[in-house]
Amino acid sequence: MRWNLAPNARGEIRARQVPQGDNSNPIQITFDANGERVSGSSGCNRFTARITEDARGFTLDQLTSTKMACTAQRMELENDFLYELADYRTIVRNGDQLLIIGADREVLSFMQKSYSPK
Repeated sequence: MRWNLAPNARGEIRARQVPQGDNSNPIQITFDANGERVSGSSGCNRFTARITEDARGFTLDQLTSTKMACTAQRMELENDFLYELADYRTIVRNGDQLLIIGADREVLSFMQKSYSPK
């Protein structure tokens, strides 16, 4: 939904442009029902990671992704997103919203999607 960059020297928070993905494939995160894995789309490629409980609540490890070719801009965004997932400091759920706060103080905001049975 939104990606806020770390505040600049004047304390201003800037937003990073987040494209909705190639072929309308936005960045998405899905937690499995067992609470053991997370998977999703980084816009071009698919990723998956194992969830391990720890002092922060949980850690995402064994992060892997597919290696499809994307535009240079998309690859940069995707690499930055996967880095944030691998090295986040805090994940907070606030109602329908999930906030991932990175070690670099960048904040990624996700909105929960409603899925209707097909």
